[in-house]
Amino acid sequence: MKRIFPVLVLVIFIGGAESAGAVDAARLYADKCAPCHGPGGRGGPSAPPHKRNAFITEGSPEEIKQVIMNGRQGAEKKYPDFPLAMPGGLVTEAQADALVPYLKGPLQTGKGGVPRGRCGPGEHRGPRCGRGMR
Repeated sequence: MKRIFPVLVLVIFIGGAESAGAVDAARLYADKCAPCHGPGGRGGPSAPPHKRNAFITEGSPEEIKQVIMNGRQGAEKKYPDFPLAMPGGLVTEAQADALVPYLKGPLQTGKGGVPRGRCGPGEHRGPRCGRGMR
């Protein structure tokens, strides 16, 4: 028993450290993506929707990650009807790795929650903002 206890403590510590460093993709999306792409990925006046977007739903994770990391500017800008080019460098590689499955999964299905406290333009929810998930 004395030999098992230190190993068990080490396993719990390592497991806890790993989960503490995990990226909350829903919060990250609300902070970094939703200001342009709209709450819930529904699009906005300056950027296209991510929800039901063929590039997101059918594109490879590697292609999506590259766009997240590098943006789309100049000749690579895909949506001419939107005034802004997508800037690169908004997230780290670890954050991009967390965003890709979120974009392809919970954002499309509506499961996984959207953090409150980041209302979109014209969507202020008053006292409900900032409390958990909606």
